[in-house]
Amino acid sequence: MFSKSLSYFAMPVVLSSLVSGLFGYWLGIRAGQERTILPSEASEPAEMRRADPPKSLERAVAQAAAANTNSTSVEQVAARVRAAYSSSTKTGIKAAAIAAALVGVAPDQVPELCELLRGAMNSEHGYSIVYALMPLWADTDPTAALSFANSLATTTRRHSARSSVINRWMQNDIEAALAHLQTLPKGAIRSSLAAAIADELAEPDPQRAFVVLQREGITDSREMVEKVVAIFSNWGVIDPRSASAAALSLPSGKSRAAAITSVGRVWAKKDPEAAFGFLREIHDPAVARTTLFAVFGSMVETNPQAAARLALELKGTERENAVGIVAKGWADREPNSVFAWLRDLPGSTARDAAMSSLGERWAKSNPLAAAAFAETLAIGAERDRFVGNVATQWGRANPEAALKWLRELPASSATTTASLLVLDGMVQSGQPDAAAKLLAEQPSSLIFHPLYTEIAERWADKDPVAAREWAVALPESRGRREALREIVTASMRDAPTSTAKFVERFSGDTAKVLIETVASEWVKHDPAATMDWINTLPSGANKETAIASMAGRWSREDLDAAIDWVKGLENRDMRDNAISGMISGLAMTSVESAASLVSNLPPGSEQEKHAAKVVGSWAASDPESAAAWVTQFPEGEARAKGMANLVSVWTETDMVASSRFLEQLPDSASRNRAIEAFVRATESSHPELAASWVSQLPPGAGTTYKIERVAANWLRSDPAAAKAWLSRTPLPPERKAYLLRQAGSP
Repeated sequence: MFSKSLSYFAMPVVLSSLVSGLFGYWLGIRAGQERTILPSEASEPAEMRRADPPKSLERAVAQAAAANTNSTSVEQVAARVRAAYSSSTKTGIKAAAIAAALVGVAPDQVPELCELLRGAMNSEHGYSIVYALMPLWADTDPTAALSFANSLATTTRRHSARSSVINRWMQNDIEAALAHLQTLPKGAIRSSLAAAIADELAEPDPQRAFVVLQREGITDSREMVEKVVAIFSNWGVIDPRSASAAALSLPSGKSRAAAITSVGRVWAKKDPEAAFGFLREIHDPAVARTTLFAVFGSMVETNPQAAARLALELKGTERENAVGIVAKGWADREPNSVFAWLRDLPGSTARDAAMSSLGERWAKSNPLAAAAFAETLAIGAERDRFVGNVATQWGRANPEAALKWLRELPASSATTTASLLVLDGMVQSGQPDAAAKLLAEQPSSLIFHPLYTEIAERWADKDPVAAREWAVALPESRGRREALREIVTASMRDAPTSTAKFVERFSGDTAKVLIETVASEWVKHDPAATMDWINTLPSGANKETAIASMAGRWSREDLDAAIDWVKGLENRDMRDNAISGMISGLAMTSVESAASLVSNLPPGSEQEKHAAKVVGSWAASDPESAAAWVTQFPEGEARAKGMANLVSVWTETDMVASSRFLEQLPDSASRNRAIEAFVRATESSHPELAASWVSQLPPGAGTTYKIERVAANWLRSDPAAAKAWLSRTPLPPERKAYLLRQAGSP
């Protein structure tokens, strides 16, 4: 029993204790301190780590408590707590109600109250009562509180109760807790108490905290590694030498690695030279690498010059890693200094990577400074890369300025490529018209030609009339033709008739490209209209181009319809052009159909031309089938050209199979053409293979030249073998001697 007066006097203290205790453990920290409760064999729902702000809860508790100060028995308080526990499903409201229900409880009555509420504590959401009551018991008798906590029904609930008691005990009397620790047997209670003591000592006395953990046994659990990091980070600041010795003494594992890395990280800020020496004491390669990153990462924050100097004292991979760390950390604060340092270093993977990646960052943040530095680099590949990075980044923010800078540099392929990247960036970002204007200011170069297509495609979607006017006004060039082709392709979707009329104004190569485009695009939607338009064209090359283009596209869209159309053509020249177009089109999509058409052509130049084209396409995907088809041709030019094309393509992908194919062929002119193709494909890369075949060619000036080319290549790669082979060739002695002299061989 307790008096009403005691309840009133005790209310402020109890309120404070309840609110701080409840929310301290709720949030997983000791009251008022950012310390995690560890180790955790189990945890309560995350809901308990979320709560209303303590001030608002304290007001809610005070308001609720005003009506609860007349309770006169522990039983009544227990009933009130049970009612509060059932009052709401919301954590904050439930907590406020429980805290209010406990107002006025005398400390010596808490044990009895806990027993009365044992059943509620063991229930599903009983942690809300545990977190409120157990710290109060720990204030007066932590040993008894621990005993009660360990008697609760579930592992999770026992852990919650023990954590509440232990953390309050640490706050009140750590020495007593240490003394009690030694009396406990090994087990969960002792482990929880040891962990809480180590947490409490980690900052003021990390060495003592380490002793506590070491006595209990340091493991590699996640919770233990976190404690080790906290202890050794503090110890490394106070006494890095003793901390490093202790870290190195630990058994191999995650905790040892974490301890060593933590000491190295803080030591490097205080004494870079000593931390650098510490790296030599670490003999585990993986730990040494991790610690090197930590040491140089810290060092570069406080003394980048020392970090840069010490990095160069390392060798091999360690040096590479250190250079990369220093460069990255230093670049954010003093880019001019770090790039001057990198510039003067010998080339290496880390140095080159840093120059490239950090150069992009610098150009993004300060393009003028990065551009000025680029001009200090020696002419060469590195300068070219740096210029390209600066221009690309600068161009995203201010393309006009970036292009102006590039024009002021000495002209080179690098500056031209960089200009292309800037302009392409503008196109991709939706500024094709602005890119077109700046493109006109660039010097003429073939490298810009693909950009005309990009500009035309994007601009035609945005403003087709303006895009067309721009393309028409361009000077005659491949770029102009590609731009017009793209614009015509786009406009054929909506206005085929007017677009077809538009292309008739052009002549020469431009007319050929655009008429081909109109026929190819129009036939996909309206073959009859396409043919009507073609019939309006005057006879000549443009009309032939249109027919071939129409047939090629139509055969890929609807082969049967295209064949019926060709059969109905009465004009022989028109029919021949259509067949030629069909074969060219089918060779890209259905090479077997193309081969069938070629086989039905009459012998002659058309069959020869198309046979070579079909075999070239077929050999890339199915050389065996292509070989079976081409060998069906009778001896003649169609077979010879086809054989040469087949072997040329086949040798690039499988020279062994190609060589076996040659072995199966009978002596003939077509076989000789195939051998010549094999020799051309292998004489530079595999002259020993070329040598085995070139000698089988019939004698003559052409064969002599081929033998000399193979010999010259082979003498460079394997002089002894080449010399032995050369001695057996039919070359005149004076030519053999000349080749040997050229190769520097006696």
